[in-house]
Amino acid sequence: MILHLGNDCFARTENIVMILDYEEAVKNEDTSLFLKGIECLKIAEDNPKSIIITQEGEKKQGFLSPISSRTLLRRSKKFELEEENCVLR
Repeated sequence: MILHLGNDCFARTENIVMILDYEEAVKNEDTSLFLKGIECLKIAEDNPKSIIITQEGEKKQGFLSPISSRTLLRRSKKFELEEENCVLR
């Protein structure tokens, strides 16, 4: 499935490695060091509320999203439930 990250940016749910709260991530020393090694793209002019890390093959990519990590997580869980309850006819 595809998850809307904000503006016109989308990511495949199977490629999402983690969704982090922006403020908590930048406060944490270990997380900040981890994020320095990943190219992050700011997808909106608004202040970022979350960081989404994706991996496709060996390439890791970060997205700074104006949507909260809680909302993104709730959306991704909704997709999981819809896939599990899907009935093919």
